Amino acid sequence: MTKNNIISYREFRRQIEDGRISSWYVFSGDEDFLLEHALKLLEELFIAPGSESLDLIKVKQNFSLERVQEELRISPLLSERRLLIFYDSGLWNSKSGLAEEKQAGLKNIAQLIHDQVCLCFVESKTDKRLKKNYSILKEAGGYHVEVNKENEATLRSWIAAYLGKKKIKISREAAESLILRCDSEMGQLSLELDKLSKYCEYAGLAQIDLALLDLACREDIQGNIFKLTDAISAKNISLALSYLDKLFKQKEPAMLILFMLARHFRQLLAAKYAGNKERLATGLKVQNFVATRLLGQTEKFTLTELIHLSEACYKTDKAIKTGEIEERTALEMILFEAVKALPLPSST
Repeated sequence: MTKNNIISYREFRRQIEDGRISSWYVFSGDEDFLLEHALKLLEELFIAPGSESLDLIKVKQNFSLERVQEELRISPLLSERRLLIFYDSGLWNSKSGLAEEKQAGLKNIAQLIHDQVCLCFVESKTDKRLKKNYSILKEAGGYHVEVNKENEATLRSWIAAYLGKKKIKISREAAESLILRCDSEMGQLSLELDKLSKYCEYAGLAQIDLALLDLACREDIQGNIFKLTDAISAKNISLALSYLDKLFKQKEPAMLILFMLARHFRQLLAAKYAGNKERLATGLKVQNFVATRLLGQTEKFTLTELIHLSEACYKTDKAIKTGEIEERTALEMILFEAVKALPLPSST
């Protein structure tokens, strides 16, 4: 049994497939696509077609413990179970306080839980330090399902399988770029894959490469930030300015570019201290191929240089927000300052 009955999405799926179904779930995580899929699985499992208005209850606002207790007392009318889904109850985080009141409410829920309902809490924030709350969930046979973004290998396999059904292949480089463009979000990936497959069908193509991604998909702002910082490290100001110009032509807001640039320098600082790919990927919550690229790029900068560049981004952000300087000019000045501050690259 897992600690506090905290399981992954995959374990949740295995339990469903094996018929090991709980009457109480808490869902959290940053992968909305899979989270909605998990709830859809429960709906398909329990709710009889046409009985959604009777046996499927979704409450997204004005949460109250009284409402939960009231719904738990009602038996299903046409379905195998009633499916009760409450969003952002606050019962699983400590921000709103009222710890004792929450625990009392959870104890009442545990007493009312029965095998003709499936109670789901979908939480944007949870706090695993609330041991008493999790103890109540565990003792009632409930589970906390963490639905987080999938790793690179899983996403690449999923992309290949999706396209393979349509007899379309994708290069590894293109798959990694697509994952980066969509920030590893399966919902966004699904939309882009649908668009790409339709384009391939229309154009009679059976292979997806980087050129096709650039033509048909959302822009790769993070990839362009990598290229921009590569140009900075090479002291190639004209190339750096060309990538900045490309970002502006893509209609990317100046403040977003600055944010991405500042975040990139912070990630490079983290790479300086991480030492290996696995630790960096885990700490920053990025895919392994992104961690590899960060580690490779961090060798081009000293720690002092990265601190200087991070500070320059902070000062520029402040100058823009106070109206001291125009946005594009400010970004160009960062590039000039960065290139000027860095030593010439080694010719060896």
